[in-house]
Amino acid sequence: GAGCLKISIFPAGNISSITINNGELALGPIGIFDDFEMKAFLTEKESSVFNVLTNTSKEKQIKIDCPNDSNKFIMFNTYKTPETGIEIKNNDVTISTEVEVRIVENHCDYNFKKEETYEILQKSLSKKLKSDIQETVETLLKYNSDVLKVEDLYYKKYKKDINATKLNYKYEAKAIINRNGIIFEVK
Repeated sequence: GAGCLKISIFPAGNISSITINNGELALGPIGIFDDFEMKAFLTEKESSVFNVLTNTSKEKQIKIDCPNDSNKFIMFNTYKTPETGIEIKNNDVTISTEVEVRIVENHCDYNFKKEETYEILQKSLSKKLKSDIQETVETLLKYNSDVLKVEDLYYKKYKKDINATKLNYKYEAKAIINRNGIIFEVK
């Protein structure tokens, strides 16, 4: 917008932009590069998910609609670096992440003294994370960006070159809600 300038710092991969808005500097969305050519910027949400996938973000806020009322929401916050992995088997790539979260803002009508409440919320949160990861990876692949180093991993395992866009992707996400030091885990 007016008075706002967005620049990327260094075109050697996918990198955060700097937004200058009325003289104030702030980190902006991540720029996507194909070799040294700037292709696009990830959205703010995709940039956040990208940081989870590359283990460069300890803290991430995640907002989901209440499973029992889409007009209300609940906000979670990760409190340690999510565990993310990439597994390759033949032409199949599985990208998975596991996050531990705390509830930081609640507008849902649930009984938080019952374990089943946490199970319902963990399933909803896991589904949201899986969808966000898929959206982010699909955006990266659309612009031929291999910042997750899938091609390198494939080469190390099979000693063959492959284009990351030619592989089949599967996504897994698991959320664990920590409740006052007690962790309820959904199997």
